[in-house]
Amino acid sequence: MKQVEADKYNIAWFKLAECISRREKERALGVYRLLSHSFDNAAVVHQLEGDIMLAFNEQERAVEKYAQAAQLYEQQGQLMQAVAVYDHIITLVDCSASVEKMIDLYAQLNDHQRMFKYIKRLCHHLLKKQEMVQLFSILQKFNLNLSQKVGLLVELTFASLHDTNINRQIKLQLIGQTIERLMHDRHALQQFLAKLKAVDEMAYKHACACVQE
Repeated sequence: MKQVEADKYNIAWFKLAECISRREKERALGVYRLLSHSFDNAAVVHQLEGDIMLAFNEQERAVEKYAQAAQLYEQQGQLMQAVAVYDHIITLVDCSASVEKMIDLYAQLNDHQRMFKYIKRLCHHLLKKQEMVQLFSILQKFNLNLSQKVGLLVELTFASLHDTNINRQIKLQLIGQTIERLMHDRHALQQFLAKLKAVDEMAYKHACACVQE
């Protein structure tokens, strides 16, 4: 009896793949509904539907199903599965909400290296959107050490200077924030000022004025 059920299960997967390859969406969904009864994890069911939607180029619907799957994985304590799904979502839609979820999940997993990687990614995303209140909130929200915070601010400052779409006032704001945190390290401050002078003379003069204050 178990062998018969296994054979039916394998045939269903084969039929699903065949329907997708033939671009037969309704038939594929029909096979999916039959297959879904064989799973005891609703997250897997949502993830499979997301895969099918993506195969038929329905990205918005796919992302919606993937998000539901990721939330269920997290609720069930399957954090690595949730990470994998959110990571897939980010490849489809680079939205700050999914990146924030990755930060939260890596915090729960105590993986501070990967958590910091996504904090950096989120900050760069917010910088491009010029959402500085949220960016500075992120820097305060997470428990970054001084070295990480300074390094990230320096990185963001030069990223802003190389982006002609970013408002000049935002660039100067970043310089001021960076200078404030570099005052404790004279050598690092001198390095920052030297690089700044080579990149943007006006920004360098603003930085010097911040130092003198």
